[in-house]
Amino acid sequence: MVDQEKVREGVRLILEGIGEDINREGLIETPDRIARMYCELAGGMDQNAAIHLEKRFHVDNADMVQKLVADTWPEDEELAEIAFRFGIFQRLDYLLHIPTEQMTKDNVFYRNVVKYMRKTWRRAMKNPYLTKKNKCYHTIFTIAPRGIRVLHKKVKHIE
Repeated sequence: MVDQEKVREGVRLILEGIGEDINREGLIETPDRIARMYCELAGGMDQNAAIHLEKRFHVDNADMVQKLVADTWPEDEELAEIAFRFGIFQRLDYLLHIPTEQMTKDNVFYRNVVKYMRKTWRRAMKNPYLTKKNKCYHTIFTIAPRGIRVLHKKVKHIE
């Protein structure tokens, strides 16, 4: 918990220390605002982070970004390529972290991600915002996503 009174007093001391008049109209509420800000910043520090980290996000937000860019700035090709890069990153992240047991033909979401990666491979290779390393990952995950992950587990001795 944040001791708001100590934060307020600290802010007052700093303001006085730099020569400010803490009773000046524009500064009167500053210590209180800063104390509330620290309460927000430190809020949840007493909670178990694992609870919040259990939430997994799928790549739907990547598609939303690409659609938003296309709808809002249809003439901006550079921004479209940046949004496309974001979509590739989201899908690579998914393929790098999904448990290999879930990388099956029965998993529709997984199949759609792999299908998208294969469909967009040529465009990705031409994208100026993807590095050579990004393009390499894209290529190997396009060819054999599950095989690469299984091989990685064996090489790294991951259980």
